[in-house]
Parts: sequence; C-alpha cells; structure tokens
Amino acid sequence: MLTINDQELEWLQLLNGDTASFDKIMQAFINPLSVYGWRFTRDKHLIKDVIQELFLVIWQKREKLSKNICLQPYLYASFRRLLIRKLREQEKKNLILQDDFKEENFQLSITISRELMEKEQALAWESQLNKFIQELPARQREVIYLRFFQGLRREEVAQIMEISSQTVSNIQQMAIRTLRDAFPSIYSTMNILLIFKDIEMLN
Repeated sequence: MLTINDQELEWLQLLNGDTASFDKIMQAFINPLSVYGWRFTRDKHLIKDVIQELFLVIWQKREKLSKNICLQPYLYASFRRLLIRKLREQEKKNLILQDDFKEENFQLSITISRELMEKEQALAWESQLNKFIQELPARQREVIYLRFFQGLRREEVAQIMEISSQTVSNIQQMAIRTLRDAFPSIYSTMNILLIFKDIEMLN
C-alpha cells in the first residue's frame, strides 16, 4: 500500500495526466477494493467491472477532480456507491434472484492470531467471536471492518458510509459493547480493541 504522502503525490501527478501514477494507484487499491466489495457480493466479475469502471471514470474526469482529497476514503466511498448502484440495478433486472440485494448484507469473518494465546483457546474464541459478529447488524460489521481492519479514522468511515462522524462513533460503541457483553471472559483477559488489532480477515 502506498504511504499517505505517496498517495498525495501520485494523485497530483495522476490529475496532471501521468499514466504511471494512475497505474500505481490502481495497482495499490485493486486488492483492497476487491476485498471490500466481497463483503457486499460474491460476484467477482461484478466487483472487477466496478473497479475498472471506477478508475476509468477517474481518468476521464481527472481534470475536474479535486487535488485536496484523502485518497483511500475517497476511493472506498466512490467504489461503495458505484457497487451498490450496480447491485440494485442488477436486482431490478433479475426478478428471480434468490437473495435480493440489500445494502445491509455486509459480511465479515475473522481469525485470531495464534500468537495471542494457546492454539486451542484461539480456535474456541475465534469460533464464538465469528458467531456473534455475524449476529451484529451489518452496519456495525462494516464499521468494525473499516475502523479496525482498514485503520481508517472516524471521519473517513463517515465519508465512505455517508453518515455522520457521531453516528460512526455510536455504531462502533454499540458493536464493542455487544461483543464485550457476549465475551466477558475475553474482555477480562484483554481489551476487545487489542484483539481487533491482532486478528486477520478472512476473504
């Protein structure tokens, strides 16, 4: 992943028509955007098409785009809007979909680092934690993903999800409180936030 400074530099060069910078940004974000898209749909071809369309639009409209953006949340927000729009269009066209698309279908699974504890204990906690994470409202799962797996700031998550920063904080606190109450034994051993910092995401 490009550093923040590299992202700013490459973005400015992209806006000036530098194809090498365009390629660097695209290659840096293809996989992260694909993983994020996988949370909404298992249609790999659609995810790939949306990513390609997103970068095509960026290139075509580069002269009109702002120089002063935070690249990662900007790309995530743009990708999220475009993917959701495509999914809704797809839903309307296909009247026999078994599972109608809902923005709330966001998925998240994790594994706990084996270095944190004994393997058997890690496996047991991992199974329980995943079970309760799947029972969280989808917006709580998405906030957890963006805040703890992608390391984004509250304001950046708000930009991506098109909600207020305070709403992000509220959703995050509700998710943490739910998991804390569900796992008092884990919480008494280590703060749930520290667990999130050391867990790995399942694609």
